[in-house]
Amino acid sequence: ISQIQPYMAFRLLMTNPVSLIDSPWLSPASSVVPAVASLFVDFPPSFLSAGGADVLLEGVQELDRRLTISGVEHGGSWDRGRETRIADEDR
Repeated sequence: ISQIQPYMAFRLLMTNPVSLIDSPWLSPASSVVPAVASLFVDFPPSFLSAGGADVLLEGVQELDRRLTISGVEHGGSWDRGRETRIADEDR
């Protein structure tokens, strides 16, 4: 996994600056966007999915946290090592 991450970052950025990785235009989980309850007001029910080898896994986990804070109905599935988040329907 660690060998492919530099390649993935390169392909994402191309000739853009490295600071683009934390851009709110690429991810609502960006550290530039404040994690406040009003962030996802009127956001529709959502499903999040990511694999254990997903380069964006941390962003998906942060998005899950922010959707929860905002009270958005959502489910998801991803591998967090030992801890696994599953869709609400599967609980």
